[in-house]
Amino acid sequence: MTKEQWQELYKNLDAIYSEYSTAYYKYEKGKNKQIRASGERDVDSLLNKANFYIKKNTEVYNLLTGGENNTDTGRIYNYDDFIKSWHFQGALADFLDVIKEKIESFDKA
Repeated sequence: MTKEQWQELYKNLDAIYSEYSTAYYKYEKGKNKQIRASGERDVDSLLNKANFYIKKNTEVYNLLTGGENNTDTGRIYNYDDFIKSWHFQGALADFLDVIKEKIESFDKA
């Protein structure tokens, strides 16, 4: 991927990260069943968007799931852990840091 593609990915995932906190709060702490259901739909939608952006490029998926040296089983385990709703926000923040380092590495090359 080019630097510009990584920057676009970062922008898209950062937007998801920004929206996720509110959606997850509604899902977990909503005052009534209707608010919690709305939050759950929002969380699912954001997880699906992130899934799309990550899985549409093998290089991104490999970076998230442990690099080139990881086994397929290891990748599946890492990705399943990443995409769980209660773990997603922290894991996405960490992945955004990794992407930022990847973008900065283009300037050093």
